[in-house]
Formats: sequence, structure tokens, C-alpha cells
Amino acid sequence: MAASKTVTTLVEAIHDALGGFAPEKLCPDVEDFLSGMPEVWEAMSEQVKKVASRMEDGMPVHAEVPDALRELIPHLDRLAEASREANEIFRRKHEEDLKRYHEPRNNEPAANV
Repeated sequence: MAASKTVTTLVEAIHDALGGFAPEKLCPDVEDFLSGMPEVWEAMSEQVKKVASRMEDGMPVHAEVPDALRELIPHLDRLAEASREANEIFRRKHEEDLKRYHEPRNNEPAANV
């Protein structure tokens, strides 16, 4: 069965964004990636809720279909939380690197970490 244009576009966007992601530096590459990941899963969760509601409100689909979609939401929310935890671990384990990057010493450019 072929995926819808919406799903195909979403999958292609994910592959385009992450397929070539090869961080060269902790800051800002890894830092920005990890700090932004929770937003990815939160957006997915929010949009799945909206799609389920639209199906329920105006589409001739069986009631179990939007219910099944809603079952994805806690999993997406857990992925967002796990992403936040990964970011916290990164920040804790690289605290000195991050500080040096964001607060360079006088007359020193930002550290190339």
C-alpha cells in the first residue's frame, strides 16, 4: 500500500534533515540538535492529536481509527521526554565545554569544541 503524499513528504523531510547530519562540533552542532529534538516529538504528538480529532469530527472512519492514533500520543510524549533527558545528559557531561564556548575568556574567541 502506498503512503499518502503527506506521509511521503514528512518522511522525505526527516531523511533530508537527518540523513546528512554529521556534526562537526559540539557547539553549536550537537548542542542545537539535542536541544531541538523534544520539539520534533512534541510537534508530532500535537499533530497526531489534531488528525485524530479531524477524523473523529468529520470523516466516515470507524471510531477505533482515531482511538488507535491517540494511542501513539503517549509514546511520542515519552520520546520528547527521552530527548530532554538526552539533552540534560549532554549538558551535564559537557558543562565545561559549553561554558567555554558560551563564555569565552577575555580576548579569546569562542572555543572550537
